[in-house]
Amino acid sequence: MSEEPIVLRQYEDAHAAAVARMWEESRDGWPPGFLGATEMTAQSVSREERLSGKLFTMLAFDGERVVGYNRVEPYGGESDAAYVALLNVVTDMHGRKIGKRLLLDGVERVTQAGYYRLDLHTWPANMKAVPLYKKTGFFWVPETTVYMQNYMPFVLGRPE
Repeated sequence: MSEEPIVLRQYEDAHAAAVARMWEESRDGWPPGFLGATEMTAQSVSREERLSGKLFTMLAFDGERVVGYNRVEPYGGESDAAYVALLNVVTDMHGRKIGKRLLLDGVERVTQAGYYRLDLHTWPANMKAVPLYKKTGFFWVPETTVYMQNYMPFVLGRPE
């Protein structure tokens, strides 16, 4: 951990190797099999970013190390909604508000892009993340496993 503050930067292909290292460092924080059985490489990260259809991917840096990731995509079939496709903070950096910064940055970017809503899903065993989502404006959609919506982009986008 460096003494420098955590800095958010938009993903560029030059970051692919550092992102691959972040995913490898994060395997123990995900359900078995989620990241697949193969090793993440700069090439696989670069390919995934190219093919994702993303609106943006933001990275959190601790010095030169990528410690957080947030990819937001259009939400299929809903022209006014965007979707947090993948959010991650390396396990040894949990509790440092990196996930919160990434989510709030995502809300701001989605608002600026003219979307009214930002949605996300998580897996049912990831209950430690739900308080973070609630603190950043998401609410649990009733009668779903863990599907959450955030209408702050609509509120923040209002002229009044």
